[in-house]
Amino acid sequence: EVTNPDEVKAGLMELGVPRGLAQTLADEDAKIGLRIYLLDNSGSTAACDGNILRNMTMEGCSRWEEICHMAEEHARWNMTIGVPCEFLLLNCPAKDAGSLLEG
Repeated sequence: EVTNPDEVKAGLMELGVPRGLAQTLADEDAKIGLRIYLLDNSGSTAACDGNILRNMTMEGCSRWEEICHMAEEHARWNMTIGVPCEFLLLNCPAKDAGSLLEG
């Protein structure tokens, strides 16, 4: 777990964040005990009107894929800078056919 603001700043800069913004985020980070993300997994997230940026190219996807991508990116960022985080689903996971797929 990273707690030193200089280490947080360095971690953010490794992720490509500009120096000034990295400093501001590192300063704010000291005030955050836990980041909580509420992920919408309702049926409407199956709609294919989402977008993901990969390799500087926008790719079309479902809303659920977009949400998952965002969650993975934020998990990676939080792990890099040592900020605890939790991801919660808005709705209970689907239980039909034993599937845990959402959206």
